[in-house]
Amino acid sequence: MNIVLTGYRGTGKSAVARLLAQKLGWQSLSLDAMIAQQEGRTIPEIVAARGWEYFRDVEAALLAEAAARDRVILDTGGGAILRKQNVQALRKNGLVFWLKASPETIAARIKDSAVRPALMPGKTFLEEIDEVLRERTPLYHAAADFEIDTDGKALEKIGDEICSYFARITEPAAPGLTVPERSRYLRQMLIGGWGLQGQQRLRSATIFIAGAGGLGCPAALYLAAAGVGTLRLCDFGLVETSNLNRQLLYTEADIGKEKALKAAGALQRLNPHVTVEPLFEKIDDASIERLAGGANLMLDCLDNFETRHVLNRFAVRTGIPLVHAGIEGLAGQLSFIHPPHTPCLFCMFPGSPPAGRVFPVAGVTPGIIGTAQAAEALKWLTGIGSTLQGELLVWDGTIMEFQKIPIAKDKNCPVCSPMSV
Repeated sequence: MNIVLTGYRGTGKSAVARLLAQKLGWQSLSLDAMIAQQEGRTIPEIVAARGWEYFRDVEAALLAEAAARDRVILDTGGGAILRKQNVQALRKNGLVFWLKASPETIAARIKDSAVRPALMPGKTFLEEIDEVLRERTPLYHAAADFEIDTDGKALEKIGDEICSYFARITEPAAPGLTVPERSRYLRQMLIGGWGLQGQQRLRSATIFIAGAGGLGCPAALYLAAAGVGTLRLCDFGLVETSNLNRQLLYTEADIGKEKALKAAGALQRLNPHVTVEPLFEKIDDASIERLAGGANLMLDCLDNFETRHVLNRFAVRTGIPLVHAGIEGLAGQLSFIHPPHTPCLFCMFPGSPPAGRVFPVAGVTPGIIGTAQAAEALKWLTGIGSTLQGELLVWDGTIMEFQKIPIAKDKNCPVCSPMSV
């Protein structure tokens, strides 16, 4: 893997590249120097003789060659990000660091430099810098994995920042996490305690999601986006028109089709690095072992307590954690159930309220609670933070209030008490 430095001239790319090469013992490559050496003349001379388009063509060819190497510090020209294929080549085997500085800082640093020709003849030096930066900033931002502000920073400080980020992303990990996956999950791996090891735990995990409706859609979407290796998505229903206000994995073209199958297709398109298993089956005591057996975690994304208790009994029997959630209107609830360490679902909600009632629900409600379910799952699997064990989180959207309610185990619970297990 390479370290790529991009940004406007005067942001410190060349000096930082030399420093990093010394720190890491890697080769430092200056794309501008490579171009000048190949062409046998300076960049202003190349542009004057052949024009900017010719220069960009040469730049692209040499950039692709340099990016294909390994363990190099690549100092790119400020306009290398203007071509999409350049960015793709740089990111394929490299982490891209955008070095930033204010127009005033840049002007002070390069005021005596004649290495580059003017980009906007007729503009003052500062006007040109300001205008080019406005045009290129979205491109720098889109290309970069990290953004480093160099204003007022010592060279050593900038180098240390880059080395710190690079070390956290490239630390040794178990086999199975590819370079494209590392790039895809880069931002979440920067979370303290997550890193490559946490991402590998997600990659190796299997989650059983019971229900592909209002809760299941956002939960599955964010788990797939986060890189959970296998999602078993189970739903025995078909897509209906009334689902579309909240079940965002479906469109009108899916009406009348199997939810599990259509949701799996949407998730697979979202992230081809994960495996989504659609299960068009009814969940009951006879089928639950076959459907959820061997999973690392279960998500209760259901709309009835009868089937929820099937999951709960299986969780108590196997010790597989269960993330429970429920919604209605602009309200929702959430808890992390991990027998025998926590109360089970029956401790919280004994019995099964009558099913079949059409209950009101705004689309944002399952969006908020389903996403929170995914967050609980990700924390559990990566080992960061704490989960809602022994607590029921209640959300009242009408006043935008969250409350945590402590829940104690029922020593006489017919499901999880020592006498019943």
